[in-house]
Amino acid sequence: MDTLWAPTEFVRQAFARTSNRPLATLGVPLELPEGLADPYAELLPDRASTFVFFSAFNPAAGLRRKNPSAVISGFIQAFPNGTEPVALVLRLPDGGVDEQAAPYGEWSLIQQAAARDPRIILLEERGTDERALSFVRHADAVVSAHRSEAFGLLCAQAQYYGRPLIATGYSGNMDYCNQDNSWLLDFKLRDVQPGELAFDIRTQWADVKIDHVAVQMLAVLHQREHAREKAQRGQDLVRDLYAPARFDQILKQQLSLA
Repeated sequence: MDTLWAPTEFVRQAFARTSNRPLATLGVPLELPEGLADPYAELLPDRASTFVFFSAFNPAAGLRRKNPSAVISGFIQAFPNGTEPVALVLRLPDGGVDEQAAPYGEWSLIQQAAARDPRIILLEERGTDERALSFVRHADAVVSAHRSEAFGLLCAQAQYYGRPLIATGYSGNMDYCNQDNSWLLDFKLRDVQPGELAFDIRTQWADVKIDHVAVQMLAVLHQREHAREKAQRGQDLVRDLYAPARFDQILKQQLSLA
């Protein structure tokens, strides 16, 4: 190959550690549909008065990497007594998670937590892209406690739709997430352990602090106007930074240099 293109600076730096080829960060073009119906009405009888935190994960992308357990733990810690009108919806493809995808037994713990708390909805379903995006578009807040992301599509979708975003302050999403437009989660870097990834790789990723997940959830819930302002800044940035026309210009420039 003559050159390597990366979606984010995080990926570009990873390439740079193992390649002497020319490198460039292109970004990812985003143009998402509008006019999506609110899917939460069918899940929550009192939807109008319920503040919905949403997260999504695909076990095929790595259950440990996506880290939904931290989202659940933070939610339970933030709202332990059930008096707040809140819900947590976690969406994943139907079929659940097999043992190979969850060698640490994490999936069964997630199921148990959802079974104990009716405010936690574990939604396994197939659906169109529009269906998946409707959950992001109509969430009151989106949470991603990922350990590592190349780009962080859920995070970018949340900001595209102007949804308050709580996200790990590490990896690919940091190209467009900052303290002014997101609620960034504190973390500690650690070595990836055997079995946490489907392939053997020596690297580090981030463990978020559960206490801080809870703090950020409470902040978004109780600071609604501030949340809207931060989300608007995120939307402005993402729609500009990843506009298809901008991506086309960057791509043409890179092709001219090839």
